[in-house]
Amino acid sequence: MYPAALLALLDDVQRAFVEMGGDAQEWPDPHLGADGRDRNPSEEEYERVTDQDRYRILWTRAGAWARVLTARDWAQQEIATGEERERWLAEPGGTPVRTRWLTPRRPGARALALAETESEERFPGLEIGVGDPAAATRLLPQCGCDACDDGSAEFLRHLDQRVLSIVDGSFELEFSRHGYRQRSSFGASCGTGGLRPRDSMVISTGPWAEDWTPLSKCGPITFDPSSH
Repeated sequence: MYPAALLALLDDVQRAFVEMGGDAQEWPDPHLGADGRDRNPSEEEYERVTDQDRYRILWTRAGAWARVLTARDWAQQEIATGEERERWLAEPGGTPVRTRWLTPRRPGARALALAETESEERFPGLEIGVGDPAAATRLLPQCGCDACDDGSAEFLRHLDQRVLSIVDGSFELEFSRHGYRQRSSFGASCGTGGLRPRDSMVISTGPWAEDWTPLSKCGPITFDPSSH
């Protein structure tokens, strides 16, 4: 059971999302049958992107989060256009065209970067970064083909979980030239990536609100760089 304060925060985000027209952008899971069972994607779906603009719903959700966090006076917002590569420790998976930089007012809390990404080769997406300069932590969607489409609710869930864990103070990221590992209350992962050799650090977040108790983090994943 989540704390009442956390649920109230999510309710505010959902309310702002609806006010911004986000509910009109939603779509159902195309692989869920009338009987409630999932069907396997067809071969053709792996090569097809029916509507790449549908992923702009992620931009709307990011805007809803920014509206709520600034309205609560937990953070101040700066909106920047362009790639701003110097402000990213680990470069985002997409090419940022506009980034919401949210700087928390509370000491010990980490900044949140919500980068709207777009390019000729890639559908619209959202990169979620932590810190300023920011380390890229999650690009949504990771794949935009029809076969990987689980409906808008699933993409919004992943977005909310990552943003919430940073704002809540329950996110941790460790990375170096060998790879990364990250964890929150919603899970843990590790891997390799195109990180700059000079980067080697641990980023731990703190809560953005006073008298706020962070959720418990999952246990860390053991990462052996010599095996990669």
